[in-house]
Amino acid sequence: MGLGVYLYLISRHPKRNDRHWLRLTSFGILWFFITLSVESSVIPIRDIIFEHRVYLPSVGFFMALTGAIGAGMERWVERAVYAKAILYVMLTVMLALSGATYARNTVWKDSLSLWGDAAEGSPNKARAHYNLGMLIKLRAKSMMP
Repeated sequence: MGLGVYLYLISRHPKRNDRHWLRLTSFGILWFFITLSVESSVIPIRDIIFEHRVYLPSVGFFMALTGAIGAGMERWVERAVYAKAILYVMLTVMLALSGATYARNTVWKDSLSLWGDAAEGSPNKARAHYNLGMLIKLRAKSMMP
């Protein structure tokens, strides 16, 4: 949080060329912590680790990352080789993450694959095994003559 406030304060200096990048980075950092605080409150939660808890805060993380990369590219603008290298690295990472997202989304094609993946990924978690068992039992009943 302190870094976000600090970046905002130095972005107000009129002679800074990278003011817009610093403000974007500052906003992203503050967004991350403010939206994460909703999930990290004093109200007890049943499942502590859940991927959907960081969807909204991750927007701030990627804003901050984009701002930091933009500020770095602006500094190296006279060296076109560095800017192109950063651009190619970013495109490669984007393609790799897009492929991983597509592969992960195939798990959600039906309930059986979803709960099967949950049970496989959390072998000691009773809820995933219970829901998988109930789903198999339901499907077996529906196939009976």
